[in-house]
Amino acid sequence: MNNNNARLRLREAVDGDAKLLFYWANDDAVRNNSINQQPILWDDHIDWFNSKLNDANISMLILENDHVPVGQIRIALQDGCWNINYSIDRNYRGMGYGKQIVKLSIEKYPSYSFRAVVKKVNTASKKVFESLGFKSVYSADDSLYLYEHYQDKI
Repeated sequence: MNNNNARLRLREAVDGDAKLLFYWANDDAVRNNSINQQPILWDDHIDWFNSKLNDANISMLILENDHVPVGQIRIALQDGCWNINYSIDRNYRGMGYGKQIVKLSIEKYPSYSFRAVVKKVNTASKKVFESLGFKSVYSADDSLYLYEHYQDKI
């Protein structure tokens, strides 16, 4: 990753991002680290994408480095907390973008509290959340961790 973080930005997902998000969602590593590991069909994806894009309780963002899309993050309001789901394009993994996308999202929404469910085998995501101050609240079962991050209230 270029150390010039000024080149990094989050932008709202738009209709034209459907194909890119479909490609990312069906990446083998993304499917393996997902709770639902089944491949996603195009028609199902389009229905899902359109419903999420038009839901006021969901924010879908694209991380760009110098206008090149490198990952996506979706935050969805559930039980008063925003659940995080993110992925990084396979060509940009291991370069620190996972941490940056979560960090920028926290900064974008300074009054939000966040949660993330992470598979125990997903060591990269565990490191991202722990490095940003998320606390492992409990293990839902032998395969998942729940991380939480509460913003400081003034």
